[in-house]
Amino acid sequence: MADEITWFTVRLALLGLSPASGPQAAKNLADELPFNTYLRNPRVIWESELHRIVIQVDTEDTKPGSAANQVREEMMEILAAVWKDTEGTHYELLGVEPSTDQ
Repeated sequence: MADEITWFTVRLALLGLSPASGPQAAKNLADELPFNTYLRNPRVIWESELHRIVIQVDTEDTKPGSAANQVREEMMEILAAVWKDTEGTHYELLGVEPSTDQ
């Protein structure tokens, strides 16, 4: 029996941006995310005290781990498209859970 496709809410933190560039990078990501057809209900927040961008999106997949990997890969591509200096940045998984918004 095949695994059932489910909606998951994935939360990631983007780390490695300077405090000066973080707010603009967050805005650029927030502006670009609505154009991605695979990720729904995007939320992007710059947490200045922790020097990180928190990204939360909903995506479809069969398992939480593969949903998190898919979102991480998509976010790496989106960041590279909207921000020129991605060297030193990385994502930390904050959580994956079944979505309640779908």
